[in-house]
Amino acid sequence: MMEEELSTGGNTPAPGSNPGNEGSSNFYIVGYNMLALIIYTLALKFSKDLAGYFLDAVLLVVHVLICIILAIAEKGQKVWMWVLSAVLVLVIGISTCVVIPPFLK
Repeated sequence: MMEEELSTGGNTPAPGSNPGNEGSSNFYIVGYNMLALIIYTLALKFSKDLAGYFLDAVLLVVHVLICIILAIAEKGQKVWMWVLSAVLVLVIGISTCVVIPPFLK
């Protein structure tokens, strides 16, 4: 009787894992959006031109709008990943506009 109980529990998932939850695998959406934000923000901040800062603001708005549009178009758990991406891109993008002054020489 004791041996049967031990043998049936051999396929239990590891502690802390959640095999039925596919939502955790959708965090790549947030990661790629953060990577894109970092790349175009740094590229335009090093341009040392006022037009670069304006273009950064325009790209930020377009990036957030694309995330919102994709959140509306998606279904399931990915919707919230796109919404999270839009919020993070907006908050981090605006904070980089405030923290990195455009007239540093």
